[in-house]
Amino acid sequence: MGALCVTTAVEPWLRVEDRSRLGKLHRRPFVFQVLVTDLSRGPGIRHDAYVTDALIRAAQRPSKHIDDSAITWRPFSGYDGLYFWVLGVNETRQQVDLYFRLAPGARCPSHRHVGPTDTLVVEGEHRTWARHDGAWQLDEVRPAGFFGANEGDHLHSEEGGSEGAILLLSMLAVDGVIWETFDDDLKLVDTALLADFKRVLERQPTAPL
Repeated sequence: MGALCVTTAVEPWLRVEDRSRLGKLHRRPFVFQVLVTDLSRGPGIRHDAYVTDALIRAAQRPSKHIDDSAITWRPFSGYDGLYFWVLGVNETRQQVDLYFRLAPGARCPSHRHVGPTDTLVVEGEHRTWARHDGAWQLDEVRPAGFFGANEGDHLHSEEGGSEGAILLLSMLAVDGVIWETFDDDLKLVDTALLADFKRVLERQPTAPL
């Protein structure tokens, strides 16, 4: 058999005649309809098959994973083990996208994301802390691949796991403000603005492709 091209679709895409089989399929986790094209036999030749997530997990991964050797990590001034690299600043959408790197065990101060924020754990382990009854408590332990979203006004702290972490953050500003940083008494000590990240991006060296 020649090279195979595999695409997937979840249950709503199943053919009508296949829906009667859902009772059996539901006993398997993460069932997909897989359309397999044998490229050696020409386009348009497809074979339908049903597999569990085991096949997806066994599929060959890309030979290249995230490589930060071309990134000049910029430290957060005054905070050991915390670094960032600005990916983009969109003034129309009031959005900042960046990589955030935490060294193993490095913890950032308490801060509040003012606007909606999406977080993807690219590698390592990401730990978040929330304040309950006046004390900080471990809230979540997020492995690589974890995706989280909040709608803003989100006070928290975060920490790199035993091997550190790299996060992809997509943050929306409110009135130009991305986040606010607080001291141990929750007094405002600093504000990160969209304009700050724009200036960093303008001065930041370009990572080669």
